[in-house]
Amino acid sequence: MADSIREKIIQAIVTRAGQIRVVNGYNSDVGESTIRATRYANPGTLQQVVIIPRVESSEKTRFQKMTHNFPVDIHAFVAMTPGADNASQESEAVYTDLISAMTRTDTPCSILVDSITHTGGGGVEIADNETKLAGATATFEIVYTTDIGNPFFYPAALVDSQHYLLIDGFKHNLLI
Repeated sequence: MADSIREKIIQAIVTRAGQIRVVNGYNSDVGESTIRATRYANPGTLQQVVIIPRVESSEKTRFQKMTHNFPVDIHAFVAMTPGADNASQESEAVYTDLISAMTRTDTPCSILVDSITHTGGGGVEIADNETKLAGATATFEIVYTTDIGNPFFYPAALVDSQHYLLIDGFKHNLLI
């Protein structure tokens, strides 16, 4: 079965979040463990990104297309250094990493969508008897377009079977 445009967008978001690593120019390595879930899937993992796509709304446009809009919640956590008390600084670093990674315009996700807008979020701190985590939550609003009744067709381009988007004769890998 072919993946819908929404599914390809979600896969690209998961892949992009996995790139949040210091070696890639980010402040943290929170992307080391990136999962897609409807709930927190790895509570024992101290450093992770959890991507939660939510219900979308759709609207018919004047040009016989459908515009779809769905929020994605992204939660990211890192374990605090024992004895350190810099949760706010760690949280802000993770928060800026999420915003930077998701709103970049040079990603395959940006090719598939009409827009990705950061709509809110902030730093969080979780402390229990064993672990102290710092992290952030960010929500992004995703808008994309399809043909009416065809969630598999992206009207501005052609996606081939190897997950490449063909635009003006150039291939763009959707899984990077």
